[in-house]
Amino acid sequence: MKIAFKRMCGKSFLKENCIHKIELNCAVSDISEIPEKDIISDICFPNGKQYFITPMKYTIYIDYPLGCTVATEAHFAKCVGELLWHAAKAYTEIYDDPEKYKIWGHHITDLYFEGINIYESGNVELIIGSKEVTKNV
Repeated sequence: MKIAFKRMCGKSFLKENCIHKIELNCAVSDISEIPEKDIISDICFPNGKQYFITPMKYTIYIDYPLGCTVATEAHFAKCVGELLWHAAKAYTEIYDDPEKYKIWGHHITDLYFEGINIYESGNVELIIGSKEVTKNV
């Protein structure tokens, strides 16, 4: 049985100015396997574009499918692909210790980046979807 879930990850940024809102469709596990040196050439978006951003410190919030919120940083990221890569690497580390982060219902291979919102402050909100429900993590 395939059930699709979608969840906004992170804090509420309603009062902040969103400068980039990008729809995606890529597996978290696929992004985590890309070598860091190949991020810019290997991560593109459905329209074939690469999105460049102002190099600064970005804070990415992850809370799905976790029982807590995890913040990870990407220092001087130059493109959206780098933000996704840092988020995917954080997910890999989180899944190395599922009890600590209280992971529920999904294996990392179920998770997809379905969107990303980047705010002027450097906060990053992920839209995470899942392609199927996994009973055992």
